[in-house]
Amino acid sequence: MAVVNPILADTPQFAFQRGHHRPIRGWALVRAALVDSESDRGFLVDLMAASTLRRQTVFAVLSAVGSDEVEEFLNRLEPAGRSFGVALITCPAEKLLATAFEGEGKRPVRPLLRALAGLGDNPLPDPALYRRLYEIMALEGDGLKAHALRYCRPLTGVAIEVVDVLHEGLLDPEIVKRAPGVEWAERLNAAVQLVQSCCSHLTMDAMRTAIRQSRSAKMDRLVGRWIAKADRFPPPPLPPAEDVRALSTAAAMIECGRDFGNCLKTASKIGEALLGYAYHYVVDHRADDGTVSQVIVELTPLSTGDWVIGTIEVHQRNGLSTEVRTAVIKRMAALGAVTPHNPNGYSQARRLHSILGIYHLGLADLEADRDGEDGL
Repeated sequence: MAVVNPILADTPQFAFQRGHHRPIRGWALVRAALVDSESDRGFLVDLMAASTLRRQTVFAVLSAVGSDEVEEFLNRLEPAGRSFGVALITCPAEKLLATAFEGEGKRPVRPLLRALAGLGDNPLPDPALYRRLYEIMALEGDGLKAHALRYCRPLTGVAIEVVDVLHEGLLDPEIVKRAPGVEWAERLNAAVQLVQSCCSHLTMDAMRTAIRQSRSAKMDRLVGRWIAKADRFPPPPLPPAEDVRALSTAAAMIECGRDFGNCLKTASKIGEALLGYAYHYVVDHRADDGTVSQVIVELTPLSTGDWVIGTIEVHQRNGLSTEVRTAVIKRMAALGAVTPHNPNGYSQARRLHSILGIYHLGLADLEADRDGEDGL
């Protein structure tokens, strides 16, 4: 049977649970041990056996009252004359919290008391979180953050940190409870901001509902479904021209990806375009015999502000003739795109490719007509 401090044995405010000692860890153990050694022997054991609310009340007071502030705290606590350890165990929880926290805001601490009841047995990982919890629940009690924490069970230190980061439109108890950490909340904020900027018909209410209904904290699939509806892309980098069409919506990229049998329809390629990492064009090449070949050209940005020609593909990855590729490159270059290398850098470069084993330059077979007006 657990041994009870005789001073506290008949104290009605002391919620003692016989034979049910719970460990204390971290910063709270260090501070409680100091009280035990400097003020009241047995305080640490009594705290280990105290009720959840009493434990959390003591942790909150220990976080707010420094070792050099104990005497002042006891003088404000009525009736005075008790030691720090006995006061922490015997005084009503609301009076302890009011004495420790109300000095700054003069606001009621009952909302904090209700929040402490939902924290469980363990102290919050950072003692500063208790003061932040008081500020949210007592000083900002009518706000969205307080609402999210009030109905978030179990309440954790992560939840208290997350409500200070999460977009106000996402301050929902179910979303806060699911958040694994601040970094997750920051990534979700960035995703929501992107979706708001590129999807004209997707509202914050719809996104919040979708996140609440999601069964996983991983948001990649959900965000992928959102950006598949993107209808506001960054402006095309090249001026409009006949037979050259910029893919400026997710629907256009998805349709083109399906027709050509390539990866343009995937969320990652749409995301690249939305983030400005790439832009895609469909070029209609008209041959001398009147046949039309559709070609997809991917442009990627350079630090100079130019856009360089990257991959060039035809329908279903069919063979791309040198004639078509050369014509398409010249067409894009005329609109302002640049090539990833200079074909005029060495006059005999093309003749030396095979003997030097150079095959990876997809644009190497484009040799500019140095004597003509249409050379690159």
